[in-house]
Amino acid sequence: MDIRNGRLPGNFENRYKSNNLKNQIEDIGMWGMIPAVNYPIDCPEGIKRLEKNQPLFAFIDEYFGEAPFAFEPNMRDDRYVFLPAEVDHQGIGIAVSSEIPGFLEIAHFWYPCEFTEKTISIGPSQVYIPNFCMKPGPELAQMVEKIYMNGSENIGSHYCTFPFTPELVVTLTGNFMDNTNQSIKTIRDSLKNADPATKRNGEGLVEFMQRMMK
Repeated sequence: MDIRNGRLPGNFENRYKSNNLKNQIEDIGMWGMIPAVNYPIDCPEGIKRLEKNQPLFAFIDEYFGEAPFAFEPNMRDDRYVFLPAEVDHQGIGIAVSSEIPGFLEIAHFWYPCEFTEKTISIGPSQVYIPNFCMKPGPELAQMVEKIYMNGSENIGSHYCTFPFTPELVVTLTGNFMDNTNQSIKTIRDSLKNADPATKRNGEGLVEFMQRMMK
């Protein structure tokens, strides 16, 4: 049984059923180590931040309250990023949309330096690139179930699952940054029948990898 270590401020404690979710919302790592968050959870700014992330919290509580998952902060703003629980699984993150109220944003979220044996001296440590938005609901829950909960089967290595559409997810394994040509081929082959906008997103990932590994 989950045991609550504290209480969320205001009425947030009673909004959610999942103790796992509530414990992760108030975890110090989501408050004390983020440049954009220099205030405590129980002050007016903290409550405003909780309200901002409410669509994500409600989605998790409804569909994945008892399932393993992780949060990390988006280091550029005050959004929570919903991640797979497995630390070796990167590439995807879900946060509240900064453009469409009430929608969730599905992004490429990863740490490139963890997928190469070389020392990367340029570029960001944490990468967050929005790709598409979805309304919280069964369709998004089905995608999360497939990628987050069942994604590690038969992979056996640290890996990234890069989402381009709900149905189109590109998986790259191991230190794929060190095998740039093969990784680029995998991305382009996977997106060869995609629409132009999706292909452009794929080329954005390709160009980023090329730039990082020069």
